[in-house]
Parts: sequence; C-alpha cells; structure tokens
Amino acid sequence: PDPVLAPRAFTYNCADILTAPFQPVDLRRAVSRALFRRRLWHEGKELPPEGGPVFPLPARKKGVIRFFDPAEILYFKAEHKYVFLHTLKKEQYFCRFTLKQLETLLNPRQFCRVRRNVIVALHGIRKVEKKGARDLSLHLKGPCSVEIRAGRKYIPSLRERLRL
Repeated sequence: PDPVLAPRAFTYNCADILTAPFQPVDLRRAVSRALFRRRLWHEGKELPPEGGPVFPLPARKKGVIRFFDPAEILYFKAEHKYVFLHTLKKEQYFCRFTLKQLETLLNPRQFCRVRRNVIVALHGIRKVEKKGARDLSLHLKGPCSVEIRAGRKYIPSLRERLRL
C-alpha cells in the first residue's frame, strides 16, 4: 500500500484503506481537517457531502458568487477581518474562509503560507529572489507582476515546498 493514499482516502471517505502505512504529519492533517469539517457542519455551513476538498472554491464580488478551481487562484490575502482571493487575471474576490481554514482545506502541494496574512499558489510563482541574508521575495505570474516578501517564520517551509 502507498503511504500517500491513506490521508487521501480519508479525504474521500474511504476508511478501509486507512490501515495502510502513513506518515504522522499526514494523520495530523487528516484529523485536523475532519475536526474542522465537523465544526463547520455543526455551525450549519455547507461542505461537500462526500467530504472532499471545498473545490470549486466560492468567492464573491459585487453580489455575484463565482467558483474557482485551484489553477485559477494566484494567492489569498487577509486584510483586517477579511480574506481576498486574487486571480491570475488580477481580479480580487471576497472569500468567506479564514486563512487558517484555508490552510486546512487547501492542498499543501499546491498552496503555501508565506506571510501571516498571505497564502500563495505555488504554480503562480514566477521567480524567487533572495533579498539580503535571510529574506526571500516572490514574484508572481499575471499581467501585473505582484511581489510578495516571504515572512522569516515561513521561509523554511517555503524552501522545502519549492525544493530550494
């Protein structure tokens, strides 16, 4: 059995495969996701019945709710109490999830938290520039290049995800 399948099986409600070997970090992520989904269920917020990831992800702009696939998302940014989803086309939409909730829901192979208030889609990074001894700057894709400085706390996990 593949150790990658166990947490993925939990995501799709295939409990019988959970007897396969798995990594402790994957189990923690799966349990965290389950507890989060349970809390959302009790609060009356919608989740997919099969228990899979919340994609397409709903976001709102001017009273219209649009659904986004991961490939369309460039980054999420929290501003005060609100989280905004930014697209490759430089559009901005209101997202009803907090960054902490998004970290639980999003695939860690596709998204990475790079600052206290920013989660970036890894496919949206055009280049990484070293600024000083301990600073990294991310240049994102899109019509207008967006630059985001990675927070020092998040640089080790970012380096690991990007294999730097």
